[in-house]
Amino acid sequence: MIALLLIIIAFALYYLSAIVAYIVVAGVLSLLGRPIMSSLESIHIGSHIYLPRTVCAILTIVFFYLIAALFIAAFVPLIIEQVSMLGDIDIDQVIANLEEPLNNLNMFLESYRLTQPGQQPTEILQEKLTDLLDMGNLTELFNRAFGILTNFVDVIIAFFAITFISFFFLSDKDLLYNLVFSMVPKHFEVGFDNVVNQSKELLTRYIYGVLTQVTVIAAYITVAMFIVGVENALLIGLFAGFINIIPYLGPFIGVSFGLFVAITTNLSLEFYTGLMPIILKVVVVFVSMQILDNMVLQPLIFSNSVRAHPLEIFILILTAGTIAGIPGMILAIPSYTIFRVVAKEFLSEFKVIQSLTKNM
Repeated sequence: MIALLLIIIAFALYYLSAIVAYIVVAGVLSLLGRPIMSSLESIHIGSHIYLPRTVCAILTIVFFYLIAALFIAAFVPLIIEQVSMLGDIDIDQVIANLEEPLNNLNMFLESYRLTQPGQQPTEILQEKLTDLLDMGNLTELFNRAFGILTNFVDVIIAFFAITFISFFFLSDKDLLYNLVFSMVPKHFEVGFDNVVNQSKELLTRYIYGVLTQVTVIAAYITVAMFIVGVENALLIGLFAGFINIIPYLGPFIGVSFGLFVAITTNLSLEFYTGLMPIILKVVVVFVSMQILDNMVLQPLIFSNSVRAHPLEIFILILTAGTIAGIPGMILAIPSYTIFRVVAKEFLSEFKVIQSLTKNM
């Protein structure tokens, strides 16, 4: 019966994955919104007039959407400007500027027999750049990345569903708890209450830790790029901060995007005296940021919030990424946190569980 129930739940979660995603996002927003709700509820006129909880919930959701709107207003125009600029690049001029370093590279590869003699790197580069900078390909890539043409209806549905669910999670903080609690057997009620309280505490700290990490990375890279004189510093910084939500893989995507923007913005420069120094500046900024992230931000988030060993987290994220890709990597730590809390409460007699939860 238990196995059958688990199979049914698994199939339900699979076929209703979109609804589950809406609930998860709404749950995250409700966790983030609790401090804001508490601040709003403390506001009073006189000694007896307070803001209704429904009004506080509405104001909290409006605050989140204002932050999202500001992010979009800052980020999307920069992307559009970058895509438009790519269409104006003179490919012949780019090839002329890169001809000398490409020929030197080709001679080096030929000397170690790593390429076929007679291959012309400039012709290969011209073909690749023509395909890359074709406006039709760029437009298609842009539309796919943002889902503007193909997923507009889904975005609208998700927006209203998440808003609706978040409102009730915030206005009635015990709604989901009471719903699940009503289905819990009586002898598990105390354990369930402990699991909910500890999970809520750990997940709230983790989410705020991730937001702090994203903000610090975005601000650091933006300011550093501006100081060293790299164009589109805000675009690179915002993207690097946002993509860092993906554990371990995010920094590599961020530096790749930063190099792509820096190179395509300055392709008209001479390679050794103009383009190479810019590439080195971008690399130095991202390497310094990664050192700060690894030595300060990640230990603060992983050790102090979820209380798990870094190697444990690494293996977990690697496994989740293999099974479920990028979504699995993003959800791995929160899911594992809840699993450890549940295991500690109900399976603490097993040695493996004791080992996994000893720091909690």
